[in-house]
Amino acid sequence: MRGREPVLHKSSWQRLERTQKYVPSSDCFGPAPPHKLFNRPQSGTCQWGRKLHKVRAITEADIPGFWETLDAVARESSFLRSAEAPPFAAVQDFVLGNIEARNPQFVALADGQVVGWCDIVRSTATHERHCGELGMGVRSDWRGRGLGRSLLEATLAEADARGVLRVELSVHSDNPRAIALYIRNGFIEEGRKLGARIKGNAVLDVLLMARLRPDEHWPLIGGA
Repeated sequence: MRGREPVLHKSSWQRLERTQKYVPSSDCFGPAPPHKLFNRPQSGTCQWGRKLHKVRAITEADIPGFWETLDAVARESSFLRSAEAPPFAAVQDFVLGNIEARNPQFVALADGQVVGWCDIVRSTATHERHCGELGMGVRSDWRGRGLGRSLLEATLAEADARGVLRVELSVHSDNPRAIALYIRNGFIEEGRKLGARIKGNAVLDVLLMARLRPDEHWPLIGGA
C-alpha cells in the first residue's frame, strides 16, 4: 500500500543494521532504526525521536560546560592523567589561550550541552612549532555513538589547515577503543612508557602515538 512502510522480520533488521548504517549529517550520530532504513530523510536532521548532536569549534560561552565535562570524564573514566578537572580559572585560561592562538579545539553538543571535546595545542618551542599535542574525551553515556570520531576528524582537519605537521598524543594501554580510533585516523605507536600508570592493582603502560602529514607538506624533504 502506498505510503505504508515495509514490514521487516527480525533477521532482515539485523542484516540491514550490519550493511546500511546511516548518519544523515555531522549533527546526528548512529544508525537509523532498522524499520526506517527504507525511508531515509534528506534534510540532515535526526528524526525518530532522537536528540540532535553537533560538533563545532569551542567558544568562550562553552567554557563552563567544557569544564564540567572534563571533570566528569576525569572522575569516571580514569583514562586521563588526573582524577578531577583543574580549577575553573585554569581551564578558562586554557580555552581562551587556544582561541587566541587559533589552536584547534572542538566540542560535541547535545541539547546545547557539551558532552565531548577534542583539542590540539601547538608547541611554542622554536624548533617544534610544527608539532601539536592532542587531548580529547567524551562523557561515558555518549560513547559508542560516533562523537569521538567526528570530534577527532574535525580537529585534525583544522590542524592540517593550520599547518600542523605532527600531532602527538598519549593513551593508556587499557583503552583499546581510543587506540583503535587513533589508528584508523593515521596515528602510529612510536613507543611505550612501561608501568607508567597504576590503577588500583593494575599496572598499565602509556602508549606514545603520532600522526605525521605526508612528505609533500614538509619543508626541505630530501633537500640539503
